[in-house]
Amino acid sequence: MSSITWFTLEEFGKDFRETYLPPKVNDLVGRSVKLYYSDGGVESFSFKDDGVVAWSRLLKSEAGEPSTGRYVAFRARDSVYFVDITSDAAPRRSLTLVLDLGKNIFTSILGEIPLPSSKTLLDRVRLGEELTDVRVVFGHGSIDRPPSAETPRHEKTDELLGKRVEFRYGPRAVYEHIYFESLFTWHCLMGVEKGLADTDRADYFKLSDNLYLLVWREKIIPTMGVEIVDLGEMRAFGKLFGYSSLDGMLGNIYVGAKLRVVCQAR
Repeated sequence: MSSITWFTLEEFGKDFRETYLPPKVNDLVGRSVKLYYSDGGVESFSFKDDGVVAWSRLLKSEAGEPSTGRYVAFRARDSVYFVDITSDAAPRRSLTLVLDLGKNIFTSILGEIPLPSSKTLLDRVRLGEELTDVRVVFGHGSIDRPPSAETPRHEKTDELLGKRVEFRYGPRAVYEHIYFESLFTWHCLMGVEKGLADTDRADYFKLSDNLYLLVWREKIIPTMGVEIVDLGEMRAFGKLFGYSSLDGMLGNIYVGAKLRVVCQAR
């Protein structure tokens, strides 16, 4: 029986160098937004030239010096932006914002990649923990004004469940996704990971008609994926953040795919 080789982001990421990634946009340059979280937190983000972003907590109890980092932005649809923020001050964390400027609402995804651990999957089962130690915190709220009882939000959805969708990331990377409740299966059809598959934790949010946010966390080699899935335009794009080497070095790559719905189970 042949052994199975699991690949790091650096290794399988080579297949994504010709990915179907949409162009980055500069629409947010010069704009500042205040994010009012539903839990009461408030943050301010100022988007500057050359991909620089500054942000700070605005509540007196949490106020501090502004932080700075780098950002990239993609337009999902009119007035809906995918904004990914990283900072050298917190290399194991990433913050992704879905800014819905038409509805003046947002969803934030704060992810953290763990340090290398000797804890096994069986250890996690015994302790009643999740099998992945990639952490993610979701936030929701309104833009530039406090939320009210009438403020909408990007809700969790079951509309993807039962779908089997082919993601063609480029000429050298093809995967399929199968969506289940709180889980999804990925399977590599073409690329360095061909033949590999796993089932990992996943969260799904509906952004608009046929437009979804997919976030998953892998357990074998710690990786987080955040993608916009557009079943209207039949495309997807987003990021992969995780180990670029087995000694714990991190990588963050952006990917885009053309989609094909293979089947719908329900």
